[in-house]
Amino acid sequence: MKKIWKFDLRMKAIKYPKITIVIFSILTGIILWGNYKTPQGSVIPKDAIMNKDNPVRKMDEYVSSKKAEGFNPAEPIIFPIKFGKKIGKKEILFPNGIQSKEDLKKIYEWTNRLKDEFGESVISLATIPNFLDEEGELKSEYYINSSLFKSNSGLNIGNWKKGVIADQSVYGIFISQDFKMAYIYYFVDDDAEQMSLMWKVKSFLEEKTFGWIHQFTEFDIHPKDASIGLASWIAGRWIIHQALLLNILMIISGGILFVFPGFRRALHSWLQAAVCVIIFFMSIIWTRGLIGLLWFFGFNVVERVYTLLSYANCIVQGTSFSLHKFGAYNEGREKGLSADEAWQATAGTDRLIARLVIISLGGFLTLWWSFGVRPIADMALASALGLVCLLVFSRYLLPVLSTLLIKNHKVGKTKEIGWLGKKITAVFIQQPLKAAIWINTRFGLKTTAIAMIMVVVVLTIGTIYQIAWPHRNLVIRSKPLEFIPGTLVYKTSKELNRPGYLGFDGLNFLLEPSWTKAEGIYDPRFIQRVQMITKGVSNFPKELGVYQTYSIVKAVQRISSQSFHKPLPTSEKEAGYAFMNIENKLPPIVFRAFYYHNGIRLIVTTSADDSNKMFALREAVENYVRLNFPEIKISSFGRVQTYPEADREIREGKPWNIIGDQILITIFFMVWFLFSWLRFRKTDLTIRPFWGALAMNIPMWFATTGLALIMVKMGIPLDISTAAISAFAINATSDFSFVFLEAFQNTLGETKNAFSAMIAALRQKGAVIIEDAFLNARCFLPLWLFSTFIPIQRIGLMMVIMLVLCLIGTLVILPSVLAITVRKPEKN
Repeated sequence: MKKIWKFDLRMKAIKYPKITIVIFSILTGIILWGNYKTPQGSVIPKDAIMNKDNPVRKMDEYVSSKKAEGFNPAEPIIFPIKFGKKIGKKEILFPNGIQSKEDLKKIYEWTNRLKDEFGESVISLATIPNFLDEEGELKSEYYINSSLFKSNSGLNIGNWKKGVIADQSVYGIFISQDFKMAYIYYFVDDDAEQMSLMWKVKSFLEEKTFGWIHQFTEFDIHPKDASIGLASWIAGRWIIHQALLLNILMIISGGILFVFPGFRRALHSWLQAAVCVIIFFMSIIWTRGLIGLLWFFGFNVVERVYTLLSYANCIVQGTSFSLHKFGAYNEGREKGLSADEAWQATAGTDRLIARLVIISLGGFLTLWWSFGVRPIADMALASALGLVCLLVFSRYLLPVLSTLLIKNHKVGKTKEIGWLGKKITAVFIQQPLKAAIWINTRFGLKTTAIAMIMVVVVLTIGTIYQIAWPHRNLVIRSKPLEFIPGTLVYKTSKELNRPGYLGFDGLNFLLEPSWTKAEGIYDPRFIQRVQMITKGVSNFPKELGVYQTYSIVKAVQRISSQSFHKPLPTSEKEAGYAFMNIENKLPPIVFRAFYYHNGIRLIVTTSADDSNKMFALREAVENYVRLNFPEIKISSFGRVQTYPEADREIREGKPWNIIGDQILITIFFMVWFLFSWLRFRKTDLTIRPFWGALAMNIPMWFATTGLALIMVKMGIPLDISTAAISAFAINATSDFSFVFLEAFQNTLGETKNAFSAMIAALRQKGAVIIEDAFLNARCFLPLWLFSTFIPIQRIGLMMVIMLVLCLIGTLVILPSVLAITVRKPEKN
């Protein structure tokens, strides 16, 4: 930064450290308040698809607009009740499911308890009427009612089961086909505050009260009655919400645990290592606080699971910036400079960090631009905020803290931490550097450069062959349940996804007649078509994964068969009679979740554990209706639909993201080399702007193609978390490449020989680059080792692999290729 008002702000901050600390303390106080305000969002929010032209988003918005006409697009929480007994820790279900009056009473009592706690939006066999024609009169007693429990009720469980099986509006929907599990639904309003609601559900199931302290200690739900399960992404989102803070704390703690000893070994100072840790810890606090402040001032940005990657990036970049800054300072001190002079001499390092931040911000900008998915956009913004914070901290806060905490800095290096430190340095730093130098000096410069270019070409061809043409072996898929392994919701999903059961979640569709805008549900033609669609979807091939299908027409069908002895109503009067009976027995908040005056909800339950399967099923339902019933308008809605759409946005956006990254790096370095060439072309050796820029692209391209092939080989899917890895790769490759380039250009001016400059640059900065990569890898290890979210664990491992590839690209592939782009000075 240039001097402001005729003084150097950076040196003034160092000269008056106490004043600087006071200013940062005041700002940190505001940031801490922002941390308190930081909202936490779900993995996939309702508005996850940012593309307003996305067809699924438009359909969802259309269905939401029908709330004004009485439709309730509510999302259910399902409470499955299992019928069996426990032998030790193992639960054995009854062979024939429900066996006695007591089992029915359990459903009845749980339904009433849920209604008392959550209101009339609870529905089960205890609130579903059994429409029966008795001597010309339509009876509508609930399937489970208090009269069944009287001693003279004459209840026969076998006959009761036969009655349930005969009613397709309840069989399989409110009770499993083997009668071993009953389902109680609680429909949650679309606009409800879901997090506080789930605390109420947890308190209800566990029969406990929870205070504010439990927000930091509770990460799952443990019902007092072990036979009760829980199935809903409302509950899943709450579990993720609770685990997020734990993951943040574990990643920060893990980062400190792994990085602090590495700093000590690299910098030879415990106090400097402590300052480095303070810097990245502060950057996480500031990043999180700025998210809260932006949200407070009306910006649509929240903290999500994927923000963990932004915090990990704060540790990574904080590590790199601190290492560069202290490395330059210590080098100055070893040359005999005073502390002030040494900090003054780090101005070149500040410019290097500023360039790294600029190119990294560009990477996050392309990430925002390429994918129309809000979680990725939020992660990109949070990462950008973290980079800006680190730029400020490395320039002002790091030297100030060092000045205050390290009063008597010893000039020169201290001894390693015993034999272990020496062994680590030898194995992880010196040996890789020797290998890189050997590879680059074993053959002639041009021969080595051609060989390296061929390596990149072969990798490129292999990547195209595997993921573009003729094969598409890179799987693009999200598995939402991977975020909540081992939890109550996860265990319940496994039980519900067995054959003959409900399925974990449902795809929702609104069916409307195109020939009318009002009172279409009373039109026999519309009712008949909905019945045909419901039946047709239930007969889909097994590989599409349909478990159960439901629409209110099944209840209408039941009433029609009992009252009119017809399969379906044949007149508007008969249809009106059927709906009137339904509305007399169900509360408005429930029946409006199934239909409104001109449309009926179709529910297609499925395992909901694979976004590709959900996409295929949704497309199959929509195509089936549009092809066979063109007069019926179908609109999919609900948050579950968002996962396959996010995958589609990733599938379409990833190529543009890669292209954008390459263009960004090429333009940046081309401009950089062009200015250098214009300035020194007549007097010094210079790098050709275009070819030099392409050469600087090689580490990034090498890492991208190499990682793609590894993902194919290991079967790692491309999802929201892994889609963002290229932006973090830009950070790493830019960091490593800039350090090498700076050394190469400096030694090029001294040696006047490209080959000599290349070797000198490797000897001068190779160890620094490897040390940087080694520490960065430690930063991502906590994601892999400590995160409770499987996708985040996966990307932690991938980031370590990516750093190794970036390091190889920078120290093995780049040097010789960059060296052959050097041109001699122009003659006068």
